[in-house]
Amino acid sequence: MRKVFLAMTMLGKVMTTKYISDDYDLGDARFDFPLSYIAKKNIKENDQVVFVTALGDGEVEKQNYEKFKDEIVAISKLKNVEPQFVKVDAGSEFDSLTFNLFFRKIFDLLQEDDRIYMDITFGMKPYTLSMFIAMAFAAKVSENIHVEEVVYSQKYTGAGADGVSTSKLYDLSSIFYLNSIGGNLQTGKRKDAEQLLDFLIGKSEG
Repeated sequence: MRKVFLAMTMLGKVMTTKYISDDYDLGDARFDFPLSYIAKKNIKENDQVVFVTALGDGEVEKQNYEKFKDEIVAISKLKNVEPQFVKVDAGSEFDSLTFNLFFRKIFDLLQEDDRIYMDITFGMKPYTLSMFIAMAFAAKVSENIHVEEVVYSQKYTGAGADGVSTSKLYDLSSIFYLNSIGGNLQTGKRKDAEQLLDFLIGKSEG
């Protein structure tokens, strides 16, 4: 079993921020990248861990990737693991074929029995969506692949962090599993689906 961490690279310059969360206990850790918090929480001693990161040719992206690797290496030393880093070329020609090929690259990297953790915060949205769908596709057609966590960070400034510019970390894993439930429903069974959502979530307002 591997623990696989998926992410796009941050496109812009890294800005110092304070991560906060209602979904996660972040403790005293201070990282620049959301996935580092997820890695610290989930990596156990002697785990096999793989970090699959997509990035383009931009210098800022490359610098951000190296900073992210530094955080993961530091975490891994504390956990007594040897992380594997896999870079996926995001390409430079932006058309439907680019994103389809990117989907295939991500899918091919996922294996039976993987446990997957994904950060959907950064990168061009077509790439993020393509990565998410590749993960969902792999989980659907493979034996014993589990999507453990999907995390997103929204940066904002306001109360709740002593007036410091903050980034709030959200656990969106339930969205993935709601989509998975939908994939098992039959066409023409909308009423059944509505009743299921009423049970799981409650009725929407308005």
